[in-house]
Amino acid sequence: MRALILILGAVLGMSEKRVQFKLAATVAYETVPSRAQTLGEAAGLREVKRVFRHAPKHEAKHRAQGLHLWYTGAAASAADADRAVAQLQADPDLLHLLVEGEWALAAPPRADAGGNSVPVRHRFEAEGVDVWLTRDTGVAAEPLEAVALNLERREASVERSNVGGYHSHTDLFDAFPRATHAARQATEIAARAMGADVSARAPATRVAVEGARLVVDGDYQLAVRADAANLELAGAARAHDADASGSVEAWVNVSRAGHFNALHDHAGASVSGVIWVRAPPAPRGVEFSGCLFLALRFPSDDAPGAYALVAPADRALVAFPGRLAHAVLPLAPEALRDPDDVRISLAFNYP
Repeated sequence: MRALILILGAVLGMSEKRVQFKLAATVAYETVPSRAQTLGEAAGLREVKRVFRHAPKHEAKHRAQGLHLWYTGAAASAADADRAVAQLQADPDLLHLLVEGEWALAAPPRADAGGNSVPVRHRFEAEGVDVWLTRDTGVAAEPLEAVALNLERREASVERSNVGGYHSHTDLFDAFPRATHAARQATEIAARAMGADVSARAPATRVAVEGARLVVDGDYQLAVRADAANLELAGAARAHDADASGSVEAWVNVSRAGHFNALHDHAGASVSGVIWVRAPPAPRGVEFSGCLFLALRFPSDDAPGAYALVAPADRALVAFPGRLAHAVLPLAPEALRDPDDVRISLAFNYP
């Protein structure tokens, strides 16, 4: 009987779900733990306690600066974890949320995401370059943040122009159609204004059946969708994530202190650009932190070079010709508000 009880206890323990949440320190530091415990218990979590995700050494910094705090609690089952997540999402001070290490939305997506933004053309006459800016796309950050942080945790970074940081594969729109729907609409508006083909799609995947084996041509991430009527196979090419594929490309970047992108271009695309999902504001003295550098004209014997800097801002979008050389300046450590802070962007290419 004792062995049976121990086995039963182990099985019950396996069904538990660990929920971690982070609150803004909007009240006195000493009162946040009790508020978090009350909030967690009201959401059905047990054993709610404070944790330091990066190291206990940060506790002194948190106390001195009143920074945001992480808490953890246990849900008895997956269903209880879902109910706890729904209740925690309703709290206005919730910043981040994880279930069993998986990033979840810190708030429900905005219904009007990507709705009525209009890109504005900025003409650099001397260089003959048009850059289009959308100051507020209205795109909700939470779905894209969850996708970006989960991908960073699960997959190795693609190595392109990025020096440090995480760069996802370029099939983001196809791999996450729901989470990126509003962002795709916003990028299509800007790309269409610049004359790009927004209807281009990745080439069809060739699939063959050899005995009991399913053979897919190329280096692909294969998605299978099935219903009562049919079976659909969709493949996203990942061999080299090349710009010249003739299809729409989109990827997320996650950057921390010191990370940057070296000077490069996307000559295979007619329009390139970026939406800043989360853009820590640059403090005084490091105003160029994380700025987009556009090389409007390289220097020559007859004339000096010309460039433009675009400061990142939450939900802002900038689009420019794919042939235009560009870089992203290093993210200053002073721009990050706490150890969990990052800059997240969604970059795109249209043929």
